[in-house]
Amino acid sequence: DAFESPLTGPLGTMIEDRGRIFATPRRDWKQSVTAALGGASIETLRAENKSVALATISLDETGGILRAIGEAPDALGYSGVILGTMGGGHLPARLGDLVSTLTARMPVVSAGRIQNGYLLRKTYEVAGAEMDLETKGVISAGRLPPVKARVLLTVLIRSGSSAEAIRNAFEAWN
Repeated sequence: DAFESPLTGPLGTMIEDRGRIFATPRRDWKQSVTAALGGASIETLRAENKSVALATISLDETGGILRAIGEAPDALGYSGVILGTMGGGHLPARLGDLVSTLTARMPVVSAGRIQNGYLLRKTYEVAGAEMDLETKGVISAGRLPPVKARVLLTVLIRSGSSAEAIRNAFEAWN
């Protein structure tokens, strides 16, 4: 999947009330990520031993891994979490409290398991949907799939990026 470019076919798409153009020379994400990294060297990024968990969420997810990370004094060694969410960026409502616990401790990012396309931002208000997750402090990965979102979050955490800089870096992918 690392070498696929599924978004290069169509010129764009409509998601909710916003046109998303794929084929533009804009590189908002590049400026945003560069600013968040703050000039951190590759040596700094390699030396920081901080990891990001990747939890693929399904309808029958019990939340055991999320609970363990949230309750462990050392967060099981994790400094952030990527939630591989369903559909347009959803998870079962019963996981809401676990997600709130995690966002109080570390950056938590929602990335669509579908591997292609944008997450929703303002379509569903029900518990576990994208609007609910935003109120809990979950960051949207936009069009980044979970593995790529994990790479970005790992680099941002290792560079010492602030919570605001992390949120801004991901916002550029929306």
